[in-house]
Amino acid sequence: MKILPLLLQLGWASCQTILNLDNNFPELSQLAALIRASPHLTALLRNANNFTFLAPSNDAIYKWRSQVNPTQDFIEATLSYHLITVNVPSLLLGTEPTFLPTNLVNASYTNVTGGQRVDGYRDRDVGFRSGNRTVSMVVSKDHIVDGGIFHIVDTVLRLPLDFGATASQASWSYALAYFSQSRFSAFANNTIVNELFAAKDLTFFIPNSASALDYALHGNISNPSIQTYGEISRYHFITGKALYSPELKNGSVLTMASGHSAIIRILENGTKYINSAMITSPDYLISNGVVHIIDNFLVPGNTTGPVLPPSSSIASTSTITPATSPGTTKNLSTASYIGIGIGGAAFVLISVAVVTFLMIRRHKAKTVSARNGAVSGVQSTELKGSDPRYYIQELGTGEVMAELPDGNVVHQNSHGQNMRAHVA
Repeated sequence: MKILPLLLQLGWASCQTILNLDNNFPELSQLAALIRASPHLTALLRNANNFTFLAPSNDAIYKWRSQVNPTQDFIEATLSYHLITVNVPSLLLGTEPTFLPTNLVNASYTNVTGGQRVDGYRDRDVGFRSGNRTVSMVVSKDHIVDGGIFHIVDTVLRLPLDFGATASQASWSYALAYFSQSRFSAFANNTIVNELFAAKDLTFFIPNSASALDYALHGNISNPSIQTYGEISRYHFITGKALYSPELKNGSVLTMASGHSAIIRILENGTKYINSAMITSPDYLISNGVVHIIDNFLVPGNTTGPVLPPSSSIASTSTITPATSPGTTKNLSTASYIGIGIGGAAFVLISVAVVTFLMIRRHKAKTVSARNGAVSGVQSTELKGSDPRYYIQELGTGEVMAELPDGNVVHQNSHGQNMRAHVA
């Protein structure tokens, strides 16, 4: 790692602000012009602290404006969405998606507590996913300014829309075919749909497959009563808590809007299920929460898990260790992050020197010595919903979930004692 350029950048950052980016980054001149033209954005960015700004390049701005032809209000909402309210250096991101709060709080565009989320991740490269799973790749990262950092991205973030518009954009053809049925619209216009649009912090599991459509048109729910239809529909969503995929833990018990429970199961290969329905495409951000696409309908009262081939099994919850979230570091200053980076770099260099020394010594002595050590520890987190009716209950540490032949769910603790799962 190159420590000297990092130190030089730290000194340069003392005079660089988020409002004069184009002084040193001409590829951000279009962004700077949009910010200066808006008193709202200028004040927002001037007062921001401990932030991460995703700065669209000139090419990204040109492309976006040609496609969207945005109003001033839409420009301000979109660029507010680019301002993340926590420090997110690229090294804090991993392959597991991380849902980060932003400054998009305008009620005309979002109904998510703490600001609309954007999904950050780091594989070989760093990227961010926004509405309709639009990907914005980072082309230049970890630039330091007064009060925070910024990454230059190649695509303007897309504002998440409501679930209906998102279904159309994402081409959920089977779900749209079902939603278009006359019996759905006749019942839902004044009840379920309005409830879904008005909900705050919505988690919605939407069936979108040929088998789901066939089941809806010809199966047990093809001609439901209004009461049964409402119960089935409400068994597919939760209000009051937007649950993104990292929060869907193995063995979690969800209380749905219908009042019935559903159980999350995760196979050893990472595939997630809610009851017996596979989550085929998670984390579509919508204006008031998140949608997870599933491959079949959920049936109230039936929490039976998937039928697994002999080679597959449910992963043990005792192996789950939550990833560190950038949200837990909100109170650290930008200088703290630089110190962490420098300290980490020095540690790596010292470690390499020590290892090299030991290898030379081992070669000369032609002897081998080893010490065995073990570091153990299992972390667990408790997820608390903002509405006490809708919450998640996680299996305890050291417990595993088993499926009885009659479909009942039990917990088995580390002593081999069976304990029936609690269902709210």
